Amino acid sequence: MLKRIGKMFLLTILLVLCLSVLFACGDEVETPTGDGDSEPVNAHTQHTYGDWEVTKTPTCSENGERTRTCTVCGKVDTETMSRASHTYGEWEYVEGQEPTCTERGRQVKKCTVCGDVWGYETAPALGHDYDEEGVCTRCEYDPLEYEDFGETKCRIV
Repeated sequence: MLKRIGKMFLLTILLVLCLSVLFACGDEVETPTGDGDSEPVNAHTQHTYGDWEVTKTPTCSENGERTRTCTVCGKVDTETMSRASHTYGEWEYVEGQEPTCTERGRQVKKCTVCGDVWGYETAPALGHDYDEEGVCTRCEYDPLEYEDFGETKCRIV
């Protein structure tokens, strides 16, 4: 009886070892080719990977990276993600060159991530923006402004 239990135990261990070789992810085993040589082949053809996880988000100036892990053996697969395209914002006025009511200015369009300049263009004059009293809210220009010359009031032209 003891010999029989020993044989069963030994067979069980051999069976576990054989199964672990057959089903291990990415393990290579030597397989005869028929001409006396052998070549390495995967005992299990593929890893069982989980979902990709972004570990470094790509920007317009740097590549990113993502990884996934085999759920069977824990092997980590890493992949480089290509740089992203520039993300250009809206036109904005160049500091010190903002347009006024009567003068043109200059504006620029830049990448919101790295500051790369897409281009410049002339910004049109803003024109006057009159309130209910007829005075410009930006420059306080009053087209109906009169100046007092003693008894006569003259319109400033």
